[in-house]
Amino acid sequence: MHALEWVGTNGTANGDNAFQTGSEDCWAVIHGSDNLAWYQFDAHKVGWIIAGSFALAATIVSGFHIAAHLKHYTIPRQQRHIVRIILMIPIYSIISFLSYRFYREAPYYTAVRDCYEAFAIAAFYMLMLQYIGDSTVEQKQSMREKRGLKWTFPLNCYSMNPSGRRTFVLLKWGILQYVIISPLDTLVTIIAHANGVFCPDSMRPKYAHFWVAIIDFISITVAMYALVSLYRVIKDDISEHRPFLKFVAIKLIVFLTFWEGFVISWLGSNNIHVIEGTKYWTKDNVVDGLTALIICIEMVLFAALFLKAFPVAPYKRPEGTHRTPMRRAFVDSLNFIDFFLEIWYVIRWLLAPITHRPPQEPDTEKGRFGRMDINGAVRYNPGKNIDANGAEEVSDAIAGEMSVLATYYQQLVGLPAAQSLCSLIGLPKLAPYWPALLGLAVFCQAIRLSSNALSSLVFGAKFDSLTARQKYDWGIRVVSQVHALVVVVLAIPIFFKEELLRDTLYGFDNYAAWVYTIICGYFLWDICVSISDRKKLGLGFVVHAIASFGVYILSFRPSLQYYGASFIMFEASTIFLNINWWLDKLGMTGSRLQLYNAFALLSLYLFVRIIFGTAMSYYLFKDLSARGTETPAVLYYFYRIANHAILGLSYYWFYLMISAVRRRFPAKVVEKAKKVA
Repeated sequence: MHALEWVGTNGTANGDNAFQTGSEDCWAVIHGSDNLAWYQFDAHKVGWIIAGSFALAATIVSGFHIAAHLKHYTIPRQQRHIVRIILMIPIYSIISFLSYRFYREAPYYTAVRDCYEAFAIAAFYMLMLQYIGDSTVEQKQSMREKRGLKWTFPLNCYSMNPSGRRTFVLLKWGILQYVIISPLDTLVTIIAHANGVFCPDSMRPKYAHFWVAIIDFISITVAMYALVSLYRVIKDDISEHRPFLKFVAIKLIVFLTFWEGFVISWLGSNNIHVIEGTKYWTKDNVVDGLTALIICIEMVLFAALFLKAFPVAPYKRPEGTHRTPMRRAFVDSLNFIDFFLEIWYVIRWLLAPITHRPPQEPDTEKGRFGRMDINGAVRYNPGKNIDANGAEEVSDAIAGEMSVLATYYQQLVGLPAAQSLCSLIGLPKLAPYWPALLGLAVFCQAIRLSSNALSSLVFGAKFDSLTARQKYDWGIRVVSQVHALVVVVLAIPIFFKEELLRDTLYGFDNYAAWVYTIICGYFLWDICVSISDRKKLGLGFVVHAIASFGVYILSFRPSLQYYGASFIMFEASTIFLNINWWLDKLGMTGSRLQLYNAFALLSLYLFVRIIFGTAMSYYLFKDLSARGTETPAVLYYFYRIANHAILGLSYYWFYLMISAVRRRFPAKVVEKAKKVA
């Protein structure tokens, strides 16, 4: 990822593993006189089998349940929410199993699980609204006759007007605020835990767990209060849908997972000492493991309960009727744009007294704000069935799927909030590309997470013998290598784009914009990695990531698309930098192959970063000075500072790399290699 990471590795561990025992170590206990260790080995193994079996069973049952709804996807307005709710079962099961198996990472998995809980609760709320009406107007009309009601305890001393616009929006906001706060809590939890300041077994205010727990408790309490309040108002009107059973099924999962975790954590607290650590598991590991094991078992029961609470029968149609393809239905159910549109509507309603611009009534079927159409891509209507034996129909089906994805992408691009924000921050050209940018950042993380499994298959025991820290760094290098190989090739045509040659400073080209989207997505991911691991990597990497992202994101102003391609070529040296690191970790330190790679690395680094980079920086600032009045002073100095920071780091890293080569390869070895070559 960065040049400095190559210096000083010398085939040793990149960092000490701060953890005493990994989850794999529990399987490596040797038979002997240590009966306690052998018992713990068996207990962990049995627990793993139990958790995995129940998680697999729950996932299979829920998978068939979801598939049945997708097969009979006849009322998308309702069934998209039902599928989202049923997804709780496999998500909870799989994450709980992973929390038990990889108990050191349990807090990360749990945070993701709790994040999805917010979307499931919001989906149930939206489902109840759909039962009483397809649009907001119909929903409010059905609630108009509700009079003389009181708010739910403890606010039951106040009257409630369900048909009032304020009540309706406040109930909706009570639910949707949890969709906003829960992901933020998840993000804070992951960052705090990675930096050692989360402390899940402590409720002291100086630790992040205290504040995350309080905020999450308040948020979910407000959400459940709004949910109960709406249920009390409309339960009689939707009795045919058996809302009580659905409500109990949802609330039981939320209730049990919260209080089970609370009670088990309390039993393991420093004041109680009921749960203690073992030789291989810390007290926190035991608490997380017990909680995960219990949830895995419970999910089988909830999977069966969900079959009863969310039946498929009401949505079935006669055989032979044209149906929406299952894949398209599944994509529609995972399209959470309707949630974000509802959030945007409520925010605009809350800000209306300030902006004096009342928002339009939300209507997802006709298109929110006159631009969006969530359901336009997926409806229950006659269409071609896919014939497995007909190549043309298969081709049409694939084209249809791509059309659906393109429609969703255009919906994201067309969000007024996104367009306004891009204009507000001075990046108007970013509007068509921001979803892809964020998606590519997530894709980089997906590559990192999957790289270890693939590397284990390719390199076998050599990779498996690496420490947890080295495996983490290995994944980072894989992402860096993929990025470098892709962008270096894609950047070459930018130098020949006529629009950019005519105006090297402020020209704009769509092809170049897509290349910069890929780069910005990578450096956004790079910023997150560098900040989360700043103690190990150092401040230099954080500065490099932020400066690089800042320079490339400004290409959407638009500015410097032509010169930006020059700095993209810096990544060519990264290819050999990563190869050098991998040779170290594979036990090939000091080998002839590494020596040849070092020659290639230093030569390419000298050319693309030092010589070519310095020359292009000179021409860049020459052009900026000639057209200085066209560039705001803030941006002008930002370009200079960021560029000098990147070049300064490049010079410094080049010096360190030369020193490292001289230490690693004595002069005699170098001369011998030259003669052989």
